Amino acid sequence: MIPIPDPHVHTQYCGHAQDSVEDMVQSAVNKGLSGLGFAEHFPYPEGYSNEIEDAVAPSEQWPDYLAEVLRMQEKYEDRISIRLAAEVDYLPDYLDPIQAKLSMQDYDYLYGSIHLVDDVLVDYSESYLQDHLEALGGVSGLWEKYWNSMEHMIQIQFCDIVTHLDLPKKFKIAEPAPENLERVGHILNLIKEQNLTLEVNTGGLDRTASGEPYPSYALLKMAAEKKVDILIGSDAHRSEEIGRHFLFMIDQLKSCGFTSIVTYEKRKKMHIRI
Repeated sequence: MIPIPDPHVHTQYCGHAQDSVEDMVQSAVNKGLSGLGFAEHFPYPEGYSNEIEDAVAPSEQWPDYLAEVLRMQEKYEDRISIRLAAEVDYLPDYLDPIQAKLSMQDYDYLYGSIHLVDDVLVDYSESYLQDHLEALGGVSGLWEKYWNSMEHMIQIQFCDIVTHLDLPKKFKIAEPAPENLERVGHILNLIKEQNLTLEVNTGGLDRTASGEPYPSYALLKMAAEKKVDILIGSDAHRSEEIGRHFLFMIDQLKSCGFTSIVTYEKRKKMHIRI
């Protein structure tokens, strides 16, 4: 049994996940989670395109995704709490159309993510990143651009939750240098000042070269010292990944100094002791 919600799962509505909304709900019920949140990848705005076509949910399928999550809320209301959310890519040249489309639906929370640096998907594959690394200014240039985007995304209140804070570390070729710690300290301060939440993404335990969550344990200790609010998300793309490593991560977070996580409903933050 997992006594907390998993607020970050994806479905077959995006091109790189495989299970249906109901598959994910049934898995969460079977695992005893207290809640489940669907945070599908929000469609790119009109006029934007990327060479990797399956990174987000297609625009024409987004209404179907919304309707299906709302249907599951009604069908399973006596068994599990289900939240409707979205994971939204920060695209600084398209903020107005993104916000306009988001305003057409009420969400329980919004994840802000940076997958794209100068239109390069930094977590797609190691070979893809290697091919584009020189144009980004090498590893140091990649991180500088990434942190700049992260700072701006936080300052403009683009989202409720900052997900996979140190995403480019996924591949060994882009592991951050120690001097990044000072920069991240400033970013954690911004998250705290803006009353946002930092996600502890357990997908990193399976996906990163370091075998650590997003963010790393060193950054989580910094976040605990700064009293930054956190939540735990699996970033599941298959039903068997829901709630992955949650019990282990709760113990790790306690050792870092955390005593609670947060959850959301209708954009309102609530705390849960761990």
